[in-house]
This record gives sequence, structure tokens and C-alpha cells, in this order.
Amino acid sequence: MYDLEIYSPIELDETLQLKKKHGEALKVLAGGTDLLVQLQNNTDLWKRKKLLHISKIESLSFVHETPQDIEIGPLVTHSQLAQCQLILKNVPALSKAASFVGSPQIRNQGTIGGNIVNASPAADTLPILYVRDAMIEVRSLHGENVYPIADFITGPGIANLDPTGIVTKIIVPKMADYIGDYLSLRQRKSMSINVVSLCAESMVSEDGIIEDIKRYPRCVWF
Repeated sequence: MYDLEIYSPIELDETLQLKKKHGEALKVLAGGTDLLVQLQNNTDLWKRKKLLHISKIESLSFVHETPQDIEIGPLVTHSQLAQCQLILKNVPALSKAASFVGSPQIRNQGTIGGNIVNASPAADTLPILYVRDAMIEVRSLHGENVYPIADFITGPGIANLDPTGIVTKIIVPKMADYIGDYLSLRQRKSMSINVVSLCAESMVSEDGIIEDIKRYPRCVWF
């Protein structure tokens, strides 16, 4: 039996007002592919909790290009990441990583913002974001802050997120001179989490010499 209050704003300003009022008691719900599982598995923990359903906020779903970066809204789904031409052109390893996430149903529902804030060691999108030194924009009524992803995620399941704020943008440098790829080892091809994953971006000269390489390896539980 759940005892929940659910808020479903359609504007960002209303969302930030609610976060200021309720703070940590108000859990943000985007795609819900992680949060709703946690809710089901921890019913006692979730009694009298509040949910902030943000999927109707259109201003948080976008992919924009700037001269230096690709900017991604937190509500962009894994399916959209995998299929977006701007991302395929500029951050192809991110498109590949997104295509590894769960099942088609999960990819259609789950979001990049949720993948980041959930901070799971098994998250497919995180390695490429670390390799690219992505920045995470957090907004509250007090203003905006931008964090390197390495500072935003401080441990397994732990994100450095202002209790009164939400993630509003992911900024991924283009790194046009680099070629990248993402590899994932798991117990089966779909519907299982990573055992080991690796992302690497290499700068290769015209002569085929690797001049620089950026990588993000990690191991997680079996």
C-alpha cells in the first residue's frame, strides 16, 4: 500500500517552486524505470513520500548543437539518444551506449537525466560522459550551477544534487578530432546490467598513429 502525493507540473518555474517547498522529500520522477522499481521494492521506505512527475515539461526535452558542444535535455530518452542524428554525428559512442539499455520499452521510457542522477555503476551512458568530461547543469530558484560529471556523481547511487534543484541540461563536448567506441560485457545481450564496460576516444593521425586516448573503464558486480 503506497501513501504518495504526486505533483505533475508542466512548467519549469512551477517545478522549482515545488522543489523549494518540499526539498528532499520530493523525489523526481522522469521515465521511472529505476525509481518505480525502488518504490516497489521498498514500500515501507516510500510511505508518505512525494513524487514530482516532470515528463510533461517540454522545455527539458531537447538536443541542441553549439560550436563546441552538444546540449541534451534531461528528459531525452535512450531511444531518442540512439536515433538522434546530431548525437550519431558528434557523439556516436553515446548513441551506441544508449542502444544497449534494457529493452525497447525501457529505452522508450528511460531518460538520460534519470540515468545520471540514479548514478548506478552499471549505467550505460555514464562512461562516454566521463570520457567527454560532460558538464551537468542544475537549476534551482537560487540560480544555475554547472558541475563536471566527475564532481556531480560522488559514489555509487550518490549524486551531488541540490535538494531544491533539478538537472536541466547535459553538455557534451564535440571532440571532433577523436574517434570513439563503447563496449559492454554482460551475462546476456539484453535485459541485464553491465558486468564490465569500457568507453574510449582516440585521436588518430593521418598516418594511423594514436596521438591521444581518453578512456573510462569500470567494473561492477556480477
